[in-house]
Amino acid sequence: MKKIGLMEMPAGFRYKEVVLKGKPKHDRFDSFSVRHPQMDVGKRAKIFAPFDALKGFDDAVSAAAADNERLYESYCISGEQEYNEVEYKNGRNENADKVV
Repeated sequence: MKKIGLMEMPAGFRYKEVVLKGKPKHDRFDSFSVRHPQMDVGKRAKIFAPFDALKGFDDAVSAAAADNERLYESYCISGEQEYNEVEYKNGRNENADKVV
């Protein structure tokens, strides 16, 4: 049984002949390559940039960054002992009673 990538090809696979042909090979200056040049990676990235594959991911990252910023500011402004006490109350810091 042949494989499609990492998967086994099913016995009655409809497009078996197409998959077995593989990717077409073109010379650099044949008629197809001249009419359809390979797209620049930067241009391709611009085309697909507007699509948000993971809905809400940017919001989650922004929220986590805001939380980290808040914790960092409270650590820098209030001092390490107070930061450790706040984190200990929240159940986040296992070493809250240690003072560095």
